[in-house]
Amino acid sequence: MENIDSFHNGITKILSQELLQARKDASKNLEAFNNELNIIDIKIDDLVENSRHNNYLFEKLFELSGKVSNIELENKFFVESNRLQKEIISTETVLSESKQQSLSTVMDRINKKIISINEKIHTEKRRAPELTLFEKDYEYKVFDNTGTGKAYTNLFILDICIFDLTPLPILIHDSVLFKNVENSVVDNIIELYDEQRKQTFISIDELNKYSSTTQEILITHSVIQLSKDKLLFDKDWRA
Repeated sequence: MENIDSFHNGITKILSQELLQARKDASKNLEAFNNELNIIDIKIDDLVENSRHNNYLFEKLFELSGKVSNIELENKFFVESNRLQKEIISTETVLSESKQQSLSTVMDRINKKIISINEKIHTEKRRAPELTLFEKDYEYKVFDNTGTGKAYTNLFILDICIFDLTPLPILIHDSVLFKNVENSVVDNIIELYDEQRKQTFISIDELNKYSSTTQEILITHSVIQLSKDKLLFDKDWRA
């Protein structure tokens, strides 16, 4: 029995020592595992923090990229706008120069015709009026005599000039225009009418104060002749 108890005690002592050692080893292993877990946790925290930082960087990069795109687009529009503006200015310049050339050509033709007509209607030499055309305006210059009669004469000259140079189909002059113009000038104007291939309508009073040639032309081409005994209306419109 003593031997058995001694054996049991020996076994118990050995087991206790082994269990104690195993416990110590397990404790050390647990501590090592905890240390490793702590290290892993730290790394995870670093990764999370870096991830947040990276997200911030990504957001900033995305924001800056958007700004860069907008700036590039604005710059593209600015460059294109400048190009178009230069094209507009260039086109306007070319157009203005073209207009000036056209106006110059038209003025030259009109003023040459004005001189020709002026020489035909004036028996004595008189300076012809001059037409100046601008892009948005015009000036009809009258030289020397600026009286009413000369003004009406210059109006006749310009009308006949435009009538000759354009496809204008008809020309109409009322009697009030003739009243303020010299008789000899009217004679010459009537001859110019007679030379026209296009149709001219006029009304004129006091036929007998003009030359026989003028009277003959007017009577030959007259459509209607009115007098105190031959009225256009039976009832006086002034009554």
